[in-house]
Amino acid sequence: MSLSNATITPTDIPLTPMRVNWNGVDLGGTTEGVTLSLKYETADIMIDQWGKTSADKKVSGQAYSVKMTLAEIKNKDTFHAAFQSAHEITSGGNKMIYSDLQIGDSLLAKSQVLILHPLEKSDADLSEDFKFFKAIPIQVSEVKYGPDKQSGLSVEFVIFPDSTTVPARFWIYGDPSIGIVNAVAGSPSYNGGNTGNGTVDTISVANGYTKTETITGLCVGIGASSATVFEISGSVSGVLGVVTLAHASASTANFVSNPINFTMHQGTTAFAVGDSFTIATTAANYA
Repeated sequence: MSLSNATITPTDIPLTPMRVNWNGVDLGGTTEGVTLSLKYETADIMIDQWGKTSADKKVSGQAYSVKMTLAEIKNKDTFHAAFQSAHEITSGGNKMIYSDLQIGDSLLAKSQVLILHPLEKSDADLSEDFKFFKAIPIQVSEVKYGPDKQSGLSVEFVIFPDSTTVPARFWIYGDPSIGIVNAVAGSPSYNGGNTGNGTVDTISVANGYTKTETITGLCVGIGASSATVFEISGSVSGVLGVVTLAHASASTANFVSNPINFTMHQGTTAFAVGDSFTIATTAANYA
């Protein structure tokens, strides 16, 4: 009798705990493992002539979640990570958390990047990482205290679509640099009614931070020594900061998390209040 064999690669079978990093913070120890739920919701395509036989199934929704039990619940920062509509107060070296009525609080607005990294891999090896772009605990938790079993805080993260890219994205499995289409910025466009004839150049953007939006620089005032003050904002990001540009000089603008950087130059005629420019940016995506 002939025998057949399956092709098996034992090194492709993981046995490892995960490091859980949310919003740039390591959430520490977990118990009972980390569980990923990845699901397509589908709708049947039906025709009378085929009775109750499904002619096709089409994706009608996508549902993703990550569950775990956090072990280090004496750490107030870790505890607060599970309850984002609660408040954490710091006084000296002490911390407390309190919860009040938060009806209508947007969890999407509080969502952050969640990264699961297998500890069998080095920190630099991202080949088995899961990265969820918009993750937030849904705040359905249970804590049990007792004399015969350690306490833990059960947490379920839900994943929202990240609409800063087109199409909206949920997660990636593997090194995030593979197949990436880098963020880009267009050339600056100057308001035809500007008084000043200065310029903007040396524009740079950053994968993971730059959004698909329009960046606007608006001169909002004149400072000391005739310096012009520009407010920089994004149509999605909101106000990013200000640039104070001295007359006949250049100023480099670097903003928090670096959604965009650029250098501004005064021209032969200085900028005036109301002068503006725009730059279109496109977030990084995957081919």
